[in-house]
Amino acid sequence: MVYLAVRALPRVPDTDSIAEPLKENYIDRLIKRLPLEKADTLASSLLEKLLRKSKIVILKLDNFLTKHLQNLRSPQGADKTDRPNIFEKKEDNLPQ
Repeated sequence: MVYLAVRALPRVPDTDSIAEPLKENYIDRLIKRLPLEKADTLASSLLEKLLRKSKIVILKLDNFLTKHLQNLRSPQGADKTDRPNIFEKKEDNLPQ
């Protein structure tokens, strides 16, 4: 029974579509005239360029920070042995 009803539904015409045959407004015509493929290609290429340039900036920042951290760890002319060891016990400083 449901099958027969479903088969008969497409044959019933929509009364609104018969009364107004393909009425297009100004916005629909404007959208059809826009070159969406070109805009999509342009947006993709701009996004790709932006991502590449941001990658370069991030890598340069990483190099700068790495060099700065290396300078903080070992200043020029100073070795690890020159710094005092706070965990080493010295016999001279013990109270008697």
